[in-house]
Amino acid sequence: MTPQATVCSVNWGAFRESLIPDLDETKFADMYAQTIAYGLFAGSCSDPTNITFSRSQASELIPKTNPFLRKTFQHIAVDLDERVAFWVDELVELLLRSDMEAILKDFGKSAAKQDPVVHFYETFLAEYDPKLRKLRGVYYTPESVVSFIVHSIDNLLKTQFNKPQGFSDKNVMVLDPSVGTATSCTG
Repeated sequence: MTPQATVCSVNWGAFRESLIPDLDETKFADMYAQTIAYGLFAGSCSDPTNITFSRSQASELIPKTNPFLRKTFQHIAVDLDERVAFWVDELVELLLRSDMEAILKDFGKSAAKQDPVVHFYETFLAEYDPKLRKLRGVYYTPESVVSFIVHSIDNLLKTQFNKPQGFSDKNVMVLDPSVGTATSCTG
């Protein structure tokens, strides 16, 4: 087995361990390709003026709130399987030639969607494989709904569970098996 194949199999193992225990090789390859596209897009959105964007920079630009994606991209940046490196680098070139500032300029003004990275995967999957989107339940939860849920639970923690700091209490742990791209809520 080549070192590149080992990295791929390590990633396959990580995906099986963290996400889908019965993930076969074909589905892994598809999911891995989607992860690469999503990660590169997320990285390029983090610095839309970057004229030297690369896959190694993508791993640094991916938000720290997504540790699984960041860790995956650390492998992609350094030990990418040579069988797919050309295609990934072509996608990087496409993103470099894209006017990300213009793409992001009016994002959210017409649909109240504030974070393009949060919305990208649902939109991408709707075009790429609508059946898979439906099967996996990849649907964006509107920010107003997220805000309501978070504020309601924060209030319940304070009033019903004797946690005066609510979500800020160091003993409060959140487990959300359907977190998706993790819409955040402030305020």
